[in-house]
Amino acid sequence: MLPKILITINTNHIIVSDNAGGIHTQNINDIFSQEVTSKNSLGLGLYMSKKIIEESMAGTLNVENGIDGAIFRITL
Repeated sequence: MLPKILITINTNHIIVSDNAGGIHTQNINDIFSQEVTSKNSLGLGLYMSKKIIEESMAGTLNVENGIDGAIFRITL
């Protein structure tokens, strides 16, 4: 199966999903924590994204595993 990212934009939310198998259930609850990473990086990207969306935009950023991969939902 070819890699795929789907971005859906509606009036008050943005959904970004992929078909990469999802996020390990052991890690999904901590994915927005500072310094959590699966790569050789600082682990600040999702932490800062959630912080900006919630504190500056009065929105929410959530993640869940779908059938084929991860689903990130931004609600404003």
